Amino acid sequence: MNLMLKNETMEYPKVSVLILSYNGKHLLEDSVSTYLANDYPNFDVVIIDNGSIDGTKEYIGQNFPEAKLIRLDVNRGYSGGFNFGCDYAFNQNGAEYVVITNNDVKVDNQLIKELVKVAETDPMIGFVTGKVYYYDQPDTLQTVGKYEHPVYWNGYHIGSKEQDKGQYDEVAERYFADDIFTLVSKKMYNEIGAYDENFRFQSEEYDWQARAKAKGYRIYYTPHAKIWHKESMTIG
Repeated sequence: MNLMLKNETMEYPKVSVLILSYNGKHLLEDSVSTYLANDYPNFDVVIIDNGSIDGTKEYIGQNFPEAKLIRLDVNRGYSGGFNFGCDYAFNQNGAEYVVITNNDVKVDNQLIKELVKVAETDPMIGFVTGKVYYYDQPDTLQTVGKYEHPVYWNGYHIGSKEQDKGQYDEVAERYFADDIFTLVSKKMYNEIGAYDENFRFQSEEYDWQARAKAKGYRIYYTPHAKIWHKESMTIG
């Protein structure tokens, strides 16, 4: 699919950006505003309020009325919160893809478009991610995917703490990837399901990706999707 062929919104698969937040109202300005500024013509931004008691619902309503907010009354953890969001996006909101993303980020305005461009090249691409930089070191990489590890299987971050000099500027398949941000396809979700909620805060993406890979789905990286991450602002 050539995303540049037509201007009609319906020619672009719908994307729901899912931002999970637990008492993270102070982090939402950067993440929500920069996702809303993306130039992709068929997307929405959905904040998953994971049992917050800090006024997140009121803050979004007052400051970002164009965004949607869905709320859990009880914190279901990282995996449970995103599962709630995926169910809403895919089964009620008409999304063909979701972007799972942290709340402690700011993003480039081409991010959604670039993720979708890669995903649309092959229906067996289940996940697409990109460049993650440190928020306070904006030219230093945090991760561009993960290596395979001979013992642990889920390996170390590729590019960690390296200055970006173009050394990871090719679209490429990855063995695993962090889910600071990742595009997820509905096709893969319908076959594999979502996160295993036994993994409440850590290793949830590794398990999900391993299950998808066992069914033939692949993980891709594009250098053209960029995000700046404040790192562990919720769990410390």
